[in-house]
Amino acid sequence: MHDEIPSARGAFSEATRTLISGHFVCEHTHPDAYGHLNDHDFFADVDAYLERMDMRVTRVRDGGAFYATSVCDEAEARLHARRVMHAMRTEITSVVHFLKMTMEALKDDQAIAPGYVIFKSQYVTAVTDSPSLTEELKSLAHNLRGTPGKDTIEALMEKVLRKMCDLEYLDVADREKGTYLVTGKIDYAHAVIAYLVHRLPAEPDEEIDAPRQESLL
Repeated sequence: MHDEIPSARGAFSEATRTLISGHFVCEHTHPDAYGHLNDHDFFADVDAYLERMDMRVTRVRDGGAFYATSVCDEAEARLHARRVMHAMRTEITSVVHFLKMTMEALKDDQAIAPGYVIFKSQYVTAVTDSPSLTEELKSLAHNLRGTPGKDTIEALMEKVLRKMCDLEYLDVADREKGTYLVTGKIDYAHAVIAYLVHRLPAEPDEEIDAPRQESLL
């Protein structure tokens, strides 16, 4: 019983710091904070704390990851959402490219979901054996910002996987074994993709007064 209070305090600190800094809390990257956020009272306490900074706790979907959003009126919220979607288009394009390539390389028809494990060695072998996947990897890797480095398949794969980790779509499960875990942020990517497909074509870019965000290029 006495251990529950320190545990809750630690989870509260972890949850608030992670959310305020713009990161996602999911069961794979922050299991303790995620578990506590599933408790109604704990969630309410964190939400109340963030409200002091004009923020609130939002969930990607039922059972999905948590993240923080700004509190504003409906018109401002709509404009803010459009700016976010606009800024993420370049990033999402590369994420979609990565997911498609991953499913083809690992011969998995199921959607890549949180908790999915990627084995780098298996990935490299599959790409090496496929000229089309090799070209896809080169195209994706060369469009990512960063040091050019070597042009070997393994080096390009490392660059892509590292960037997906930097963007929090992947987390390193075991560096020595070269295994990566898909995080809960992937659900957010799916939500953004759905928004871009169904909403943005009807909303002209010129109405979005925001600088172009090229986080990957």
